[in-house]
Amino acid sequence: MTLLNLRKLTFASAFLACGTASAVASDLMVVFDGSGSMWGQIQGKTKIEIARETLSGVLGEVPLDANIGMIAYGHREKGLCSDIETVVPTGPASQTVPQMVGAANRLKPKGKTPLADAVRIAAEELKFTENAATVVLVTDGIETCNADPCALANELESLGIDFTTHVIGFGLSEDEGSQVQCLAENTGGMYLSAKNAEELSDALRLTVQAEPIAPSEDDFLPMERDVRFIFRDTPDGEQIGIRQLSGVVEKADGGAIADGAFEFRYPEAHGNSAVATLEPGSYVGLFQRDGGTNGGYTVRYAFEVPEGDGEHVIEAALSAALTLNVFINPDLPYAKGEPFPTAIGGSRRRVNFEVFEVHDQAVSEEPVASANMDQLTVVLSPGTYLVRGNLDNTTSAERLVEVEGGRTTEFDFSFDATRVYLDARQADGTPVKRQTTYWYAGSPGDVKSWIKGSGVSKGELTPFYVPTGTWGVSVGGEGYGDRRSRLMIDVPGDYADIRLEVGEGERLNADEKGYLDSRAYIGCLEQLKVKYTGCLVQRADLGSSGEGQEPSSPIEPSEDAATDDFSDNETTFELHKAETGNPTTLAGVFVMYGPGSPLEEIIDDPMHAQSCQRSPVVIYPDGKVFVKRFVNPKGPEDNPFKPKAAGTCQVNNGRYDCSIAERGKPLERMVFQPRSMGNGHFEICKSGQSECDVFASCFFPGGKMNATQIMPNGRPLGDLMIERADGQAPGFSYGEDNQVILP
Repeated sequence: MTLLNLRKLTFASAFLACGTASAVASDLMVVFDGSGSMWGQIQGKTKIEIARETLSGVLGEVPLDANIGMIAYGHREKGLCSDIETVVPTGPASQTVPQMVGAANRLKPKGKTPLADAVRIAAEELKFTENAATVVLVTDGIETCNADPCALANELESLGIDFTTHVIGFGLSEDEGSQVQCLAENTGGMYLSAKNAEELSDALRLTVQAEPIAPSEDDFLPMERDVRFIFRDTPDGEQIGIRQLSGVVEKADGGAIADGAFEFRYPEAHGNSAVATLEPGSYVGLFQRDGGTNGGYTVRYAFEVPEGDGEHVIEAALSAALTLNVFINPDLPYAKGEPFPTAIGGSRRRVNFEVFEVHDQAVSEEPVASANMDQLTVVLSPGTYLVRGNLDNTTSAERLVEVEGGRTTEFDFSFDATRVYLDARQADGTPVKRQTTYWYAGSPGDVKSWIKGSGVSKGELTPFYVPTGTWGVSVGGEGYGDRRSRLMIDVPGDYADIRLEVGEGERLNADEKGYLDSRAYIGCLEQLKVKYTGCLVQRADLGSSGEGQEPSSPIEPSEDAATDDFSDNETTFELHKAETGNPTTLAGVFVMYGPGSPLEEIIDDPMHAQSCQRSPVVIYPDGKVFVKRFVNPKGPEDNPFKPKAAGTCQVNNGRYDCSIAERGKPLERMVFQPRSMGNGHFEICKSGQSECDVFASCFFPGGKMNATQIMPNGRPLGDLMIERADGQAPGFSYGEDNQVILP
């Protein structure tokens, strides 16, 4: 069955068809919305202002001999459904147009939206039962006075000689527009949606100035087509249908199709898997494949129905397969049945995976498949998937994979982990008894450990599988107390095995402890659970897929941080000059690095972006300083960057004297002289210090972070980071090139 439906006119097609008329075809009444909602704003301007200006411009182009008038509603009293007034009776445009413009300018929106009664009064004013009559309704809301616009339209159409209503929905949603659209459609008029001043102007010109358009057979196009589907698991497989498949079809934008428009069939009886009657457009089939040699799988199958006559046939192979080849790191493959020595111990499965569907760079909430060393091949529909894996309850990783239809896609999944062997010894050089080992993101004992195990089994050293990074470790005999050693271990990422013999009672030096303390919330982006929990140090980039992708490190929640507010003490700030003589201002988002740190290596290191995301230092032009930490947002509008410390700097001739406090307690007094290194980076030369610390900017041209990136709560990343905890204006912003902009 093929149905014929009247084609909806767009602004472009309708305006080209109409041209600019030299005379209106019938007496015309504009019904103007003066309800209280017209005080709403579009792009910073009230709707009543936009409507007044637009109406004035369009009316100035109406032919002088046209008969035109205006009715308004909702403009005199609040809550009164009878507030409808003929502000300008119909008459020659040479006389009425100036009156209509003046009347519109005097309207003060106040009341309700009795649009149906207003259209009825307009029709009666035009003597619609005796003469050709046209009403143009401009409304920013739906009927609020218990009338039925659709019933009214049917009545006026049946009683009128040649009656037409055009409706302009000004700022209406799609759902609201559908409630008033019948006023136009049931009288042979047009419903036009206008979201801004330009579209309102186009709509008024099209309705107020238009001549009747003679019907043409081109106005009637087949809007629905019969569609026949032939589905198989694989390109050469048997046709499958209602016995194997279930599910629904919906529009690509998520809209529903008509009931019964799609149904599965028995292929052996009908020669097809499913049939549908659909308008041309984009659709998505959400199917479940049950049983079969390939097992069950879910399918998200996108397809197009083109315009045209006759039946449209779609053939598709729905399934594909993904096989994961496991690599501990790129140099160390691992296959089922091979020995897997581990410091963790226990009998758990050492490798586990979960597979998530990715659509429009969004990850499905639940996995669509799982895998482990017993079964590393999963059946899927073609598409893009995020694969998350866990290795030995220590390291987690995620990769983006493109799965092609009709074949098995093999993917080398590397955990990028390094085997680390620790040999703890007593003071006399003999092995400790019952060795225990704990790994930390910060200083041992100051934060919770994220790996714990032995490291020795039956007298043999066994490895920890550790991701790249710098970690704190506590190792020694069980119950050894202060005889245990605390050390810092750097895992560089070259994947060479690390073997360390650790003596009794070793301790971190001040620099090592300070470094680990500063990185306590940087090492693991997340404790990611894939059956078992492990440390995730990099996230997959949802904007790329396949092997060779470059994982990124977007912001992820860390442990809760202090959220104390700090009062803003009165301070002064003066511009200072760098050694180059160029005026500079120390303002921006930074991470502090120790003396001698090479700037080029810092900004090229992905860990710099992680440091910015975890614990940025924000310096404002008025001398205020906040040290922030990323925490779990409490809601969609919450800024996840919370202050953990704050400071105030007095500035004199480029010399900063700062007092920093954490949770109300004095933490540090810092006196320094900043020096610009270009691109927003600074050297901070502390008083009495022979070398300068580096304050590397988080946002700079070509950097790994973009200050204008829109975050899930709808705000730019840079704005979130520089928002002041004391409620004051930041005093600076970031431009498209990541450069600081001062007012």
